[in-house]
Amino acid sequence: MNFKTTDKIWMYDTVTKSWTQGPSLNEKRKWHSCLVDQKTSTIHVMGGRGKHGNRLSSTEALKYVNKRWEISSASNLPGPLTHSAATASRTNDIVGYLVGGDGNEIRSDIWALRRRDMKWVETHKRLQIPRTRHTLVNVRLSDIPGC
Repeated sequence: MNFKTTDKIWMYDTVTKSWTQGPSLNEKRKWHSCLVDQKTSTIHVMGGRGKHGNRLSSTEALKYVNKRWEISSASNLPGPLTHSAATASRTNDIVGYLVGGDGNEIRSDIWALRRRDMKWVETHKRLQIPRTRHTLVNVRLSDIPGC
């Protein structure tokens, strides 16, 4: 199956169970990651493959109030990455985490988007098994019965 890159964004409202088309990305992508920062009402889209098949390291951010995507070189990934997974953080100093994926090889890195300067920094933790095309959730073990 050959997926095409797109700049189209669709947002799903879990309350009304309806889809709404959002503002177009600046760069067409496929196989990217995204996360939502509830503190600043911002959606971040990271990496993926561009319209020419190249791996991307760029990050775009959409503040709900602006209704347009912005690219910031400060928040670019340290290198091109596809098929990674991302989740929001529950701490004040980190916006979210980006885990694994495929650079030139399947990765085990865990990156954090630091709030104070909006830079991706490598954490000292790694996945035990490198992962790609996976999902990620941020849940407290205490919220899971039996853990």
